Amino acid sequence: MEQLNNFTEIEQRVYLEFKKEEIGKIRQQMKKKTSSVWLKSMKVASVAATTLLLLGSVYVTLLISPQSVVNDSIDKYNLSDRSYTLTEERLPLQVGVKALHEQKFHDAEMILMTAKESDHKDFFLCMAEIGAGNYEDAKVLMEKMEKDPAHLYHREITNSLKLKVFMLELLP
Repeated sequence: MEQLNNFTEIEQRVYLEFKKEEIGKIRQQMKKKTSSVWLKSMKVASVAATTLLLLGSVYVTLLISPQSVVNDSIDKYNLSDRSYTLTEERLPLQVGVKALHEQKFHDAEMILMTAKESDHKDFFLCMAEIGAGNYEDAKVLMEKMEKDPAHLYHREITNSLKLKVFMLELLP
């Protein structure tokens, strides 16, 4: 009787070992399928992300130009509409802004550099620098305006403007 119990116990152990091997094989297959699905989904996600970035950069490239950035920023500032008396002190600022509106950025830059130091000079010179493609000089002026909460044009230095200047730097 004892031999029969030993024999039955051995059969059960062999059976359990056999089932353990089957379960191990099934787990391996499941891992392969899971990793295969995961890899495929990662490939699809990578292709989708790359395509989105490429399309986004093409879209931004088509929309952003130095002229558009400057025009968007200065459209609301037309100094020729001011009712104040034009003085020799204000003349370079007035002429420089007029050159900006005419998209003569290098001329505006030269004229505005001769203007008396003011918040207006900082802003319009910054716009002239962007229009002329001098992004490093423009970023210095933007940083100056952004750091000074009392600057008249402090709120004009938005994340959108900084992003546009960054994108312009990347474009050839």
